[in-house]
Amino acid sequence: MPMPETVPERADEAPSPESAMAMSQRKSQVLKILEALPAKDRDLLRLVFLEERDKDEICTALHVDREYLRVLVHRAKSRFRAEMALRAGAA
Repeated sequence: MPMPETVPERADEAPSPESAMAMSQRKSQVLKILEALPAKDRDLLRLVFLEERDKDEICTALHVDREYLRVLVHRAKSRFRAEMALRAGAA
């Protein structure tokens, strides 16, 4: 007689309390770093990564072409990383 197939139990999809707290702290840290950036960088990173807006829409709003948008995003990310490293070194 064949063995009945067992269906693995679904893992609890809710994050553990520790994980939820770590995510909350990380989010708070990211928001503080964004606030420390120039408004232009902060707005660009928000549009691209947090709101996930279409690149063409962002280009139109900023009056730039896609190649220059790439440069602007690269510079904003570099400033974000530098600020993050500065804060990590101060901790």
